[in-house]
Order: sequence, then structure tokens, then C-alpha cells
Amino acid sequence: MVSIPPGSALGRYRVIEQLGRGGMATVFRCLDPNLDRYVAVKVLPSYHTEDPTFVGRFTQEAQTVARLNHPNILRIYDFGEDKGFTYIVTELVPGGDLQDMLKGEPLTTEKVLEFMGPLAQALDYAHGEGIIHRDLKPANVLLDQDGRPILADFGLALMLQTATRFTQAQQAIGTPEYMSPEQASARTRTTGRTCTASG
Repeated sequence: MVSIPPGSALGRYRVIEQLGRGGMATVFRCLDPNLDRYVAVKVLPSYHTEDPTFVGRFTQEAQTVARLNHPNILRIYDFGEDKGFTYIVTELVPGGDLQDMLKGEPLTTEKVLEFMGPLAQALDYAHGEGIIHRDLKPANVLLDQDGRPILADFGLALMLQTATRFTQAQQAIGTPEYMSPEQASARTRTTGRTCTASG
């Protein structure tokens, strides 16, 4: 569990408030004083920095994912380490996520298609760049102020794959409810067709 009080500094970023917590990270709303803008800072559990292989792999994968440039993929601005934490800085998307939207009235067919088209294009683009999401689910589909879907957490599971306390060889990576059979088995090589891990 990551606990950073408001007003604290994480690198150059000033923590304003915690926005949420998931299985892999805690997200904070922060101020970037250099550019005078608010950003989202996703902080990974501190035990990852104890793994000697993790930081190098994290840096390599973060650089790869940061090169993605698509209107429906969350932009990565920065990443780093401070106070024993490894963090990723992204654009701040204000509209909540698809998981929260699904708690209300069922989506119409038109609305489903409105979301699926851009998301499919984002996945196709990323797969063309050799990057597979690995944890595709409603909570990782953010919505901007206009309701446009933004796919988040590209590569996060991949960044964490070599963290020895997070996963072991032949252990599945992702959210069980949304895994493909190939990913759940953790034995079969999977591809972008399942939007999951490649082994």
C-alpha cells in the first residue's frame, strides 16, 4: 500500500490528493510546477525497488510505452524514482472511467460502438508498434470531458513482469475476470489478438 500525504513532493511533482488505488499502483493528482499543470502520478509499491532487475526493466518498458502517440491512448509524460517509490506521470483525464459508467444504466448499442471503434483503433495501433496491453478492462478505459475513451495502463503489467515479488514464472499477469484463456493458462504463447501477455 502506498501512502503519500498531500503537500509532499515526489520528484518535482507536488501531491494534491489521492485519486484511486488498484492492485498494481496508487494514483495521485499532482501539480507539475515546471509546466504549471495538473497530472496523474501512478506510484508503484515500494517493494519493487528492492528487486535489482526491476528498475532497468521498468525504465526500458516505460520509454517504449511513452513513444505511443494515439488520441485514444493515455499519454506518458515522465517516469522516475524518489523516496523509494517508482512512479509514472501521465496526462490527467477528468471524466472517470468506463467501469463507473457501467454501474448505471446499460449502454445502448450506439454507445458501445462509439467506445469500441476508437479503442479497437488504439489497440491496433499499439499492436503495430509491438506493444500488448495485458490488462484490458473497463477500469482501464478512462473518459475525457467529452466522453472520449482513453486507454490507460498500456504496458504497466509488462513493466511489473520481472518484479519477483509480483509474479513468478508461469504465473498469469492481469485481472482474472478479463483474462483470455491463453493468458489465464500462463502456458500458451499469446498475441495481440487476445490483448494480453505475450510470453
